[in-house]
Amino acid sequence: MKALRNTLALLLIFMVFSSCQKDDRPDFYYRFKFNGVQKNFKATSEADITFVETNMGFNFATFTMVSERNTKRNSLVIGLRYTGELQRSYEMQTPILVNGILAPTLTFVYYDENGKEYLGTLLQSQHLGARDDGRLTFTQITAEGSYGTFEAIVFDPREPTSELSARRQFIISDGEFFLPNVSSIRTE
Repeated sequence: MKALRNTLALLLIFMVFSSCQKDDRPDFYYRFKFNGVQKNFKATSEADITFVETNMGFNFATFTMVSERNTKRNSLVIGLRYTGELQRSYEMQTPILVNGILAPTLTFVYYDENGKEYLGTLLQSQHLGARDDGRLTFTQITAEGSYGTFEAIVFDPREPTSELSARRQFIISDGEFFLPNVSSIRTE
Protein backbone atom coordinates (compact mmCIF):
# COMPACT_ATOMS: atom_id res chain seq x y z
CA MET A 1 0.00 0.00 0.00
CA LYS A 2 2.83 2.34 0.90
CA ALA A 3 4.59 1.53 -2.40
CA LEU A 4 1.40 2.32 -4.32
CA ARG A 5 1.04 5.64 -2.50
CA ASN A 6 4.69 6.54 -3.24
CA THR A 7 4.24 5.61 -6.90
CA LEU A 8 1.10 7.74 -7.17
CA ALA A 9 2.88 10.65 -5.45
CA LEU A 10 5.81 10.40 -7.88
CA LEU A 11 3.42 10.22 -10.81
CA LEU A 12 1.56 13.30 -9.56
CA ILE A 13 4.83 15.24 -9.12
CA PHE A 14 5.95 14.22 -12.62
CA MET A 15 2.62 15.34 -14.12
CA VAL A 16 2.75 18.70 -12.32
CA PHE A 17 6.30 19.49 -13.44
CA SER A 18 5.81 18.25 -16.99
CA SER A 19 2.68 20.36 -17.41
CA CYS A 20 4.51 23.42 -16.10
CA GLN A 21 7.18 23.34 -18.78
CA LYS A 22 6.74 26.38 -20.90
CA ASP A 23 7.07 26.14 -24.67
CA ASP A 24 8.56 29.42 -25.84
CA ARG A 25 8.14 28.50 -29.49
CA PRO A 26 5.65 30.82 -31.23
CA ASP A 27 2.71 29.40 -33.13
CA PHE A 28 4.25 29.06 -36.57
CA TYR A 29 1.79 28.37 -39.37
CA TYR A 30 1.08 28.38 -43.07
CA ARG A 31 -2.26 28.58 -44.82
CA PHE A 32 -3.59 29.03 -48.32
CA LYS A 33 -6.40 28.06 -50.67
CA PHE A 34 -5.82 25.24 -53.13
CA ASN A 35 -8.29 25.61 -56.00
CA GLY A 36 -10.55 27.55 -53.64
CA VAL A 37 -10.40 25.07 -50.72
CA GLN A 38 -8.92 26.57 -47.54
CA LYS A 39 -5.91 24.74 -46.06
CA ASN A 40 -4.68 25.70 -42.54
CA PHE A 41 -1.63 24.12 -40.94
CA LYS A 42 0.31 24.51 -37.73
CA ALA A 43 3.98 24.21 -38.66
CA THR A 44 6.06 21.49 -37.00
CA SER A 45 9.56 22.01 -35.62
CA GLU A 46 10.93 20.87 -39.01
CA ALA A 47 9.36 23.91 -40.73
CA ASP A 48 11.67 26.85 -41.37
CA ILE A 49 13.25 29.28 -43.79
CA THR A 50 16.89 28.54 -44.52
CA PHE A 51 18.92 31.32 -46.12
CA VAL A 52 22.10 30.33 -47.98
CA GLU A 53 24.71 32.77 -49.25
CA THR A 54 26.80 31.36 -52.10
CA ASN A 55 29.88 32.53 -53.97
CA MET A 56 28.23 31.63 -57.31
CA GLY A 57 26.67 35.05 -57.95
CA PHE A 58 23.32 34.32 -56.32
CA ASN A 59 21.85 33.40 -52.94
CA PHE A 60 18.91 31.17 -52.16
CA ALA A 61 16.34 30.48 -49.48
CA THR A 62 14.22 27.41 -48.90
CA PHE A 63 10.81 27.78 -47.26
CA THR A 64 9.95 24.38 -45.78
CA MET A 65 6.32 24.25 -44.65
CA VAL A 66 5.50 20.91 -43.02
CA SER A 67 2.75 20.04 -40.57
CA GLU A 68 3.46 16.39 -39.74
CA ARG A 69 6.27 13.84 -39.74
CA ASN A 70 5.47 12.75 -43.29
CA THR A 71 6.99 15.62 -45.26
CA LYS A 72 5.22 14.52 -48.43
CA ARG A 73 1.74 15.23 -47.06
CA ASN A 74 0.17 18.64 -46.49
CA SER A 75 3.50 20.31 -47.17
CA LEU A 76 4.74 23.14 -49.33
CA VAL A 77 8.31 23.97 -50.28
CA ILE A 78 9.17 27.28 -51.92
CA GLY A 79 12.61 27.82 -53.38
CA LEU A 80 13.85 31.40 -53.80
CA ARG A 81 16.93 32.43 -55.79
CA TYR A 82 18.07 36.05 -55.53
CA THR A 83 21.06 38.34 -56.01
CA GLY A 84 22.25 41.05 -53.66
CA GLU A 85 20.33 41.88 -50.51
CA LEU A 86 17.05 40.19 -49.65
CA GLN A 87 14.14 42.14 -51.14
CA ARG A 88 10.53 42.45 -50.02
CA SER A 89 8.84 40.79 -53.04
CA TYR A 90 9.73 38.23 -55.70
CA GLU A 91 8.04 36.94 -58.86
CA MET A 92 8.70 33.53 -60.37
CA GLN A 93 8.85 34.77 -63.95
CA THR A 94 11.60 37.33 -63.28
CA PRO A 95 14.51 35.13 -64.37
CA ILE A 96 17.83 34.82 -62.59
CA LEU A 97 21.08 33.56 -64.08
CA VAL A 98 22.22 30.35 -62.35
CA ASN A 99 25.45 28.81 -63.61
CA GLY A 100 24.95 30.49 -66.98
CA ILE A 101 21.34 29.31 -67.38
CA LEU A 102 18.19 31.40 -66.96
CA ALA A 103 16.04 29.99 -64.14
CA PRO A 104 12.87 31.09 -62.33
CA THR A 105 13.36 33.18 -59.21
CA LEU A 106 10.77 31.05 -57.34
CA THR A 107 9.82 27.38 -57.47
CA PHE A 108 6.85 25.75 -55.73
CA VAL A 109 6.34 22.11 -54.70
CA TYR A 110 3.07 21.21 -52.94
CA TYR A 111 2.03 17.79 -51.57
CA ASP A 112 -1.67 17.44 -50.77
CA GLU A 113 -3.24 15.35 -47.99
CA ASN A 114 -2.88 12.21 -50.15
CA GLY A 115 0.76 12.85 -51.01
CA LYS A 116 0.01 13.95 -54.58
CA GLU A 117 2.66 16.34 -55.88
CA TYR A 118 2.06 19.63 -57.71
CA LEU A 119 4.86 21.73 -59.20
CA GLY A 120 5.39 25.29 -60.34
CA THR A 121 8.94 25.28 -61.69
CA LEU A 122 9.07 26.38 -65.34
CA LEU A 123 10.24 29.69 -66.71
CA GLN A 124 7.69 30.73 -69.35
CA SER A 125 10.28 32.43 -71.56
CA GLN A 126 12.26 29.18 -71.78
CA HIS A 127 9.33 26.72 -72.11
CA LEU A 128 6.79 27.52 -74.82
CA GLY A 129 3.25 27.09 -73.46
CA ALA A 130 4.26 26.92 -69.78
CA ARG A 131 1.90 28.79 -67.45
CA ASP A 132 3.73 28.17 -64.16
CA ASP A 133 3.77 31.32 -62.07
CA GLY A 134 4.09 32.54 -58.50
CA ARG A 135 4.78 35.40 -56.13
CA LEU A 136 6.19 35.72 -52.63
CA THR A 137 6.25 38.79 -50.38
CA PHE A 138 7.86 39.24 -46.98
CA THR A 139 5.48 41.33 -44.87
CA GLN A 140 7.60 41.31 -41.70
CA ILE A 141 10.91 39.82 -40.61
CA THR A 142 11.44 39.52 -36.85
CA ALA A 143 13.90 37.77 -34.56
CA GLU A 144 11.35 34.95 -34.11
CA GLY A 145 10.64 34.43 -37.79
CA SER A 146 9.31 35.80 -41.05
CA TYR A 147 5.76 36.64 -42.04
CA GLY A 148 4.72 36.72 -45.66
CA THR A 149 2.26 35.99 -48.41
CA PHE A 150 2.43 33.82 -51.53
CA GLU A 151 0.44 32.57 -54.51
CA ALA A 152 1.21 30.20 -57.35
CA ILE A 153 -0.05 28.38 -60.41
CA VAL A 154 1.08 24.74 -60.20
CA PHE A 155 0.61 21.57 -62.23
CA ASP A 156 0.50 17.80 -61.80
CA PRO A 157 3.88 16.59 -63.14
CA ARG A 158 2.41 13.16 -63.88
CA GLU A 159 -0.35 14.50 -66.11
CA PRO A 160 -0.21 12.53 -69.38
CA THR A 161 0.15 15.43 -71.80
CA SER A 162 3.21 16.48 -73.72
CA GLU A 163 1.82 19.94 -74.51
CA LEU A 164 2.64 22.39 -71.69
CA SER A 165 -0.24 24.72 -72.57
CA ALA A 166 -2.72 21.82 -72.30
CA ARG A 167 -1.87 20.97 -68.69
CA ARG A 168 -4.59 21.46 -66.08
CA GLN A 169 -3.62 24.29 -63.75
CA PHE A 170 -4.15 24.36 -59.99
CA ILE A 171 -4.28 27.65 -58.10
CA ILE A 172 -2.63 28.33 -54.75
CA SER A 173 -4.09 31.63 -53.54
CA ASP A 174 -4.32 33.75 -50.38
CA GLY A 175 -1.17 32.11 -49.01
CA GLU A 176 0.22 33.31 -45.67
CA PHE A 177 3.04 32.06 -43.48
CA PHE A 178 4.84 32.69 -40.22
CA LEU A 179 7.95 30.52 -40.15
CA PRO A 180 11.16 30.50 -38.10
CA ASN A 181 14.32 31.83 -39.77
CA VAL A 182 17.40 29.65 -39.79
CA SER A 183 20.61 31.64 -39.60
CA SER A 184 22.25 32.31 -42.91
CA ILE A 185 24.58 29.62 -44.14
CA ARG A 186 27.55 30.75 -46.20
CA THR A 187 29.09 28.40 -48.75
CA GLU A 188 32.67 28.79 -49.94
